[in-house]
Amino acid sequence: MKTIKIVGKTTFFILIFLCSCVISRKKKLEKLLGNVDPEPKTYCFTLKAKITDILSVKAQIGNRKDTQKFMFDTGSPLTYSFKAKDSFNIATKKLFRLGSNKFDYGFGSINLGNVRFNNAGFLVTDYVMGDYKEVVGMIGSSILQTSICELNFADSTIKISNDLENFTNIQNSFSSSFQPSDAQGTPIVKIVIGKDTLTAYIDTGFSGIIRLNGKLKIPKEEAEEKESFRNVRYFGASKRDFFINTIHYQVYRLGISGIKMDTIILRQDQKYYGRNCVGLAFLKKFIVTIDWIHHKIYFKPIEDIHFKQNIYTYGFNCSMFDKQLRVLDIYKGSEFEKTGIKSGDIILSINKKSDFSDAMISNINSNKPSNDSLRIEIKDKPLFILKKHKLFN
Repeated sequence: MKTIKIVGKTTFFILIFLCSCVISRKKKLEKLLGNVDPEPKTYCFTLKAKITDILSVKAQIGNRKDTQKFMFDTGSPLTYSFKAKDSFNIATKKLFRLGSNKFDYGFGSINLGNVRFNNAGFLVTDYVMGDYKEVVGMIGSSILQTSICELNFADSTIKISNDLENFTNIQNSFSSSFQPSDAQGTPIVKIVIGKDTLTAYIDTGFSGIIRLNGKLKIPKEEAEEKESFRNVRYFGASKRDFFINTIHYQVYRLGISGIKMDTIILRQDQKYYGRNCVGLAFLKKFIVTIDWIHHKIYFKPIEDIHFKQNIYTYGFNCSMFDKQLRVLDIYKGSEFEKTGIKSGDIILSINKKSDFSDAMISNINSNKPSNDSLRIEIKDKPLFILKKHKLFN
């Protein structure tokens, strides 16, 4: 018994020591993130950006002459993958280790356009970077805190300067103040949903419109809601049944920085517990100018502001896995769910075809209206004929 007590106390003090080391290193990292020093002191340059599901630019690491592709992610600090760390011999210190999750940190320099950002603190992790194989890291908001940045989605460019007079697109735009997040500096803005006000990151690293924290509950008088679910067991993410639920909100009134919209569709992953985010699909509708110096953000509409107002669905989504087409998401209350179909069931044929092209799958999963009927055969189930319908009345 005495031995057990000694082992218990030893383990406890080791955990306390490890936690204190991580906290101490985290404070060092936060201090590094706030020390960026641009050279020259006055600058204005424009980068060509590539816009897909991510926003990407090219930059030079340290004294290297070749350029590398980075995601431009305002929701992140400057970040490298471990592959980039090893390939470019980037010096780091350990921040955190827990199983397969590991984080390092360090500081150095990075060149954007004709400006060298010195003393740039950075994070090294594959926790997020593993999803983006085509980039070596993220150009995060931590190195832009002494700058003004225009994300011009009309001509796919990013202008960066420290003089507000270089930005003409702030004229006749919607604007508001923002609060930068601690040392990382990500802009935090207010979102108004009906009578409720909440805060959200401006996060170019999130591809969707708006991401809501899974614990957030929108009042019924502010939105209609519908739920879908998937069993990730059948898609390699779990060895046993594990369901992920998504709530689709048809929000009646929404406002961001003076922009007011009626009837917009938002999605909420109930397993997501991070901060609310305004993502790339929203930002693409504007020329967005983020003024980190004066903590203001400007939205100039590129064209009429229009977002999805309803979802048209056969009652399910599908996806290929291990050369089989399987039911992915099922909308609760749909005819598809009432027939007893489950997420993960194997689809044998669609309209008598068993050769499933990407175009066919995309058309089924599309949220656009269609008059086409779907004749679908599912393993161990009777034949179904489905039509698309509105998710919301």
